[in-house]
Amino acid sequence: MIAPGETDLAAMLAAIDVVRRPGEFVYVVRAPGEPAPPDALATIDEAASVSYVVPAGSPADMGARYRAAWLTVTVQSSLHAVGLVAEISTAFAAARIPCNVLAGFYHDHLLVPTEHAERAMTVVRSLRRHD
Repeated sequence: MIAPGETDLAAMLAAIDVVRRPGEFVYVVRAPGEPAPPDALATIDEAASVSYVVPAGSPADMGARYRAAWLTVTVQSSLHAVGLVAEISTAFAAARIPCNVLAGFYHDHLLVPTEHAERAMTVVRSLRRHD
């Protein structure tokens, strides 16, 4: 069974947009078996450690240096879609914007340094194709 959402790259690029989640976010790392921060918004189990994305300023923050804006690509892409993240990554690389990608069931999420947020949104929107 194919996951719901768009798989056609041209259709995704025709509809691409991005929204910024309010706030600022940080990564925190814990050893396996340690309790997760209660305000964790994303969890990545890396076997030797567990990374969490939490709101900046939360008790788990502990002075993290990497502060990120959380951007959500609003086109509903399928988990079987090919090329959308590559298009975004290529455009960000050309614009020298660092990006960490989290894939959700319905949308891709981009964590970019806060100071690059507005420019990153402009870059994503510039990918919109009107064929």
